[in-house]
Parts: sequence; C-alpha cells; structure tokens
Amino acid sequence: MQTSATDAWALADALLAGPERKIPVADDVREAGAALSDAVWSMSAGVDVEHFEALAQARIRAGQHLAAVARSGRAWCASSRQK
Repeated sequence: MQTSATDAWALADALLAGPERKIPVADDVREAGAALSDAVWSMSAGVDVEHFEALAQARIRAGQHLAAVARSGRAWCASSRQK
C-alpha cells in the first residue's frame, strides 16, 4: 500500500472531525501545561528517587515546550498546514 502526504492529511482530517478546528490560544496552552505539570507532580509522590528524577525532568521539559508554544502563538492542527 502506498501513501502520500495528502493521504496523511486526509486521515488526520477524518480522525479529527474535519479540516476546521479552533487553534489553541496561548491561555489554553498554558492551562494545559499547568494541568500536565500538576498531574506529573501528583504521580511523583511516593516513588523512588530514580523515578522522581525522571518525572521531574519530563515535567520540566514538557513545561518548557508548552511555554514556548504559548509564546510563539502557534500550535499545530491539520487546518494550519500549507497547501
């Protein structure tokens, strides 16, 4: 079976309920980042040191990435692709 980039976009549109979606705004991205941070922080309670450090690093990296996305004002969605 051969596929193309067009096929991938069509699949994304079908899976995400059509080509038109609201692009998350900075506040939404920040809110998602805070929720993720809280969830990872909760998961780290009661784990051994090695797992705590891994979760802390994941929380920090995810927070940095989402902060950069919020600052840039851009988030990926199928409708934002270039044709």
